[in-house]
Amino acid sequence: MERGTLVHNVLAAVWGELRTHKALVALDGASQEVLLGRSTEAAIAGLRQYRPEALRGRFAEIEKARLMALAGSWLDEEKKRQTFEVLGIEEKRRVSFGGLSVDARLDRRDRLHTGEQAIIDYKTGAAKVTDWLGPRPDDPQLPI
Repeated sequence: MERGTLVHNVLAAVWGELRTHKALVALDGASQEVLLGRSTEAAIAGLRQYRPEALRGRFAEIEKARLMALAGSWLDEEKKRQTFEVLGIEEKRRVSFGGLSVDARLDRRDRLHTGEQAIIDYKTGAAKVTDWLGPRPDDPQLPI
């Protein structure tokens, strides 16, 4: 779970700085690496605030490399999208559907080039559509 939180925190730091697709595609490779390194270090430091013994020594180096590679791959995919602007990062929202209200946290909310909005949900594991189907879905987070 902490590894997923680290990914979220790295991407939150990246998008907190970039804010737009235009800023992302303007990055050269070296600048992207610097941004990812800084964002990864901040995420690891955040984890160490409540778990000081976490991620030390060689393990920390390996985890930092993993996080930077994963976030770098994500940014490479984001570069392929049409222009967008980040409107919100880790926003708390009350969501209502079918007479049920729940508190949700949106990983990211973007304004698309069309003016529409998109909700981005970061996933580090497998997401199966079959888990969303049926009268009581096993994993309703994405469909919600």
